[in-house]
Amino acid sequence: MINEHYTPEAVILANGEYPTCPVPLTMLEEASFVACCDGAANEYISRGHTPDVIVGDGDSLSTEYHKRFSPIIHQIPDQETNDQTKAVRYLQKRGFRRIAIVGATGKREDHTLGNISLLLDYMKSGMEVRTITDYGVFVPAKDTQTFAAHPGQQISIINFGAKGLQGEGLVYPLSDFTNWWQGTLNEATSDEFTIHCTGEYLVFLALKQTSLCQVCSTPLTQLCHRLGTTVTQRCHNRAKAVAHTLIRNPSSCYLYVEKCGNRKEYLKRKQIVLEICKFLCHL
Repeated sequence: MINEHYTPEAVILANGEYPTCPVPLTMLEEASFVACCDGAANEYISRGHTPDVIVGDGDSLSTEYHKRFSPIIHQIPDQETNDQTKAVRYLQKRGFRRIAIVGATGKREDHTLGNISLLLDYMKSGMEVRTITDYGVFVPAKDTQTFAAHPGQQISIINFGAKGLQGEGLVYPLSDFTNWWQGTLNEATSDEFTIHCTGEYLVFLALKQTSLCQVCSTPLTQLCHRLGTTVTQRCHNRAKAVAHTLIRNPSSCYLYVEKCGNRKEYLKRKQIVLEICKFLCHL
């Protein structure tokens, strides 16, 4: 059975938008080996991290970091593949097979589509590679497969030429979709579902979304991350301690709110901080 939760042997940080959801962030934080595409390394390093390797053609890495981290840069000038694929192939040569890619979506939409579609190529080469976004997990699959799920979980099936598509444990029936949108927004009815077919396809498993801030409508877990209190097992107790302190003494919010000259904006940010604290205390 294919499960959305798995432990990769290595994580690739691609050069899309940096993750904000706890799922990809935790995967990145707890990775035993992190490979950054060269453009993504700029953001990763600026956040205080050091990757195990930086892979790419070298055109996106800052001059400062290029000099500073030259020992771990694996430069590949080949223009027939993108940096994500360069990183996957590098890890494959190093013996890694189970790989998670984060930061592969956002920014330019053509890059996003290309990065996601490449998952099928990696599967054909014997790799188990998934893309984890702030909203879900893309899993490449072939032939009949069963997937773990939860009732009500949103599921999308993107067909890449598979024939005889039929489903079990889904709200809506499947067919041999000829357009990507046709298989989107299905829904699991139980703890698992099965796709029967012959051929290749992509499955998108939507992640549970968190509560939204009533002040700014941003997911509270994203705001927690911006404050340095990402909700993960590692820092959960610290985050709750900060939350309790701020609730008892709201005036100390200034320590966690960026300085701004506009008092109205400051009060708005202060309200956001307090709402995050209440959210953390109820976890």
